[in-house]
Amino acid sequence: MTKAGWIYIVITLFIGFAAVNTGNNLLFLILSAFLGFMAVSGFIGRKNVQNLQLELSFPDEVYANVDFPLKIALINRKRFLPAFLIKVDISGREILFPLVENREEKVIDFKIKDRGVFNIQTVTFCSIFPFGFFVRCFSYNVDIQKVVFPQPKRCELFQSLGMKSKKKGERDTTRVGYEGELISIRDYTGSSPVKYIHWKATAKTDTLKEKELSQTSSIPVYMKFEEVQIQDLEEKLSCITYLLIRSVNMDIDLFVEYRGNIFYGKSKHQRNTLLDIMARM
Repeated sequence: MTKAGWIYIVITLFIGFAAVNTGNNLLFLILSAFLGFMAVSGFIGRKNVQNLQLELSFPDEVYANVDFPLKIALINRKRFLPAFLIKVDISGREILFPLVENREEKVIDFKIKDRGVFNIQTVTFCSIFPFGFFVRCFSYNVDIQKVVFPQPKRCELFQSLGMKSKKKGERDTTRVGYEGELISIRDYTGSSPVKYIHWKATAKTDTLKEKELSQTSSIPVYMKFEEVQIQDLEEKLSCITYLLIRSVNMDIDLFVEYRGNIFYGKSKHQRNTLLDIMARM
């Protein structure tokens, strides 16, 4: 019941008492109109929140205490009537859909506090439509589960493992590339970017010359889960999660051994498998 609804009921009761005490037919007509208005409001409002369906789309990787985009699709299953002013409650987070004719989608920033399996059992649809006198709600049963990975946190283990090297954890090789040290100067092939042209050599020879650089490769880093000297489990999981993410961003070959199984950080499947295991610890 909203504040406007309470006022409406008080006015209706007042008119009803006045009509009974005075016997005035006009007051009875006004009372009938008020009661009919309330009945219509209840019927339309109840239909408005029924026959709705919700779809939630999570990203592939969700980390605890980290905002992520959650895609919400509200589907109206009513054949003729659209849905108005629908407020969806998802685990305490409310999202308003002003108008839903067939299907409406919204993307919001969502955050899950704890790691582990996040469950959504029911979703509530509420609306003050049509007149704002009453808030009508309808519960929709869902069975949605999402594994939430540990929260990534930078730690001292990042430096101790040698993941801070010359350039993004890289080393020079003898292979030709575009990011390493200068190997030689050669004639311009026409396929290299202009920024690799060696202008001083070009000026001396009157021929376009380009730099031949070495290719870089990542420095392999090996870590055994059981030997990480961090007492607090949550801090340990957060630290390893951070290392797995950074190894991909820095193009570092990180290998993590857990109970005899070795997981390669740059493999999305293996990395997510290890993160799933840590999330359920």
